[in-house]
Amino acid sequence: MDGLKVALESRQTVVLTLSTAAVIAVGIAYLKWRRPRKGNRQYVPVGHVSKIYVHPVKSCRGLEVGEAEVTKQGLRQEGVMDRHLLILYKDHFLDTRTEPRAVLISPQCVGDGQVRLEAPGMDPLTLPKPNKQKVYSISMWEVDGDAVDCGPEAAGWLEKFFGKPGYKLVMSTPGSKKRPTNQHPKYKDIAKPDDKVGFQHETALLLTSEASLKDLNNKLATPVAMRNFRPNIVVAGCGSFQEVGQILTSESVS
Repeated sequence: MDGLKVALESRQTVVLTLSTAAVIAVGIAYLKWRRPRKGNRQYVPVGHVSKIYVHPVKSCRGLEVGEAEVTKQGLRQEGVMDRHLLILYKDHFLDTRTEPRAVLISPQCVGDGQVRLEAPGMDPLTLPKPNKQKVYSISMWEVDGDAVDCGPEAAGWLEKFFGKPGYKLVMSTPGSKKRPTNQHPKYKDIAKPDDKVGFQHETALLLTSEASLKDLNNKLATPVAMRNFRPNIVVAGCGSFQEVGQILTSESVS
């Protein structure tokens, strides 16, 4: 299997085996390693996976899943890559800061790499294959990549949902130019040249913990949900904010 599968086990530590490099943002791992006297690595359980989310379309509602394959460019569910579809408005990428109604769109993985768009008051739309001849240059946070057009039917569906013209849906396909993680100042000394993403903010995976959310909510008048932070992997059984500043790569887990 290319990459790995993260299995959701409510009370067991999940051991991950990476076959390809991937930089994980906000990354406490599920294991820490220590070097014993004889020089062999040993892994110490520090938590377990409690939830897994895949976001087929950036800024739209994510799917909670029981397992997902991890690749160099993020999670993959039923052939659909995490955040490799993107909504454009007047040729600029859309996110929830500029259009919060995007979270009402619920993409579904329907098998064989296909995505179906669902939203309140809308007929579902199974996306057609993208037009690989129509390529867009996408710049997000000063890091550039390419995407191909998903066609007029997808654009019309989005325009009807948002109630105005100017929308497109584009896809970062396997042949598209990906956005290099090492062009982000935060990761330039950590990421490798081949660490690249589709439309994720910075890195291939986003990871947080239940303890961190609980700690935050204890300080807020109105609690927030885990979905507000749009993670891929949620860890339970560790302390709050243990995940901050730690990176998991293929060299630290094998």
